[in-house]
Amino acid sequence: QLLLVESSNEAAEVIAAQLGREEFIKLMNEKALSLGLTGTTFTDASGLDDGNISTVGDLLRLVQYIHFNRSFILELTLNQDLPTAYVSGESGELENFNLFKDINNLLGGKVGETLAAGQTSVTLHKVNVNGTERTLAVIILGSLEREQDVKKLLEYTEARFTQ
Repeated sequence: QLLLVESSNEAAEVIAAQLGREEFIKLMNEKALSLGLTGTTFTDASGLDDGNISTVGDLLRLVQYIHFNRSFILELTLNQDLPTAYVSGESGELENFNLFKDINNLLGGKVGETLAAGQTSVTLHKVNVNGTERTLAVIILGSLEREQDVKKLLEYTEARFTQ
């Protein structure tokens, strides 16, 4: 939950340390290749390093895999009320960074931000396309206004494909 909901870089490093950081990163890259993510390279466990790269096509392939094979991951990213083991102090609940204020059709996803990548997100949304409910992936890379960009793409889809 810390990794997916609050984007805890420390949680990513703790998880990687359990196996050995270099071995963990090697396994991440092997998994990416096994999923056909040929334009993706991991250089650290958290995604902070500028050497971590991917493509829109690879991110689409990844979110499709998660949607069809590991949907619980998407469900975790939607949780709003997440109590933690902390019983006092500032850390009583996790803050979900993946939720958008003005977008209600979110099925799950992950946001991120680094200096090299800008604001990013990979999200799935429920949309009505010509009377049929569909799942739409929205992938944003290098944004300065991630939430507005997602909203614009969803509005475009609604205007273009809804009758």
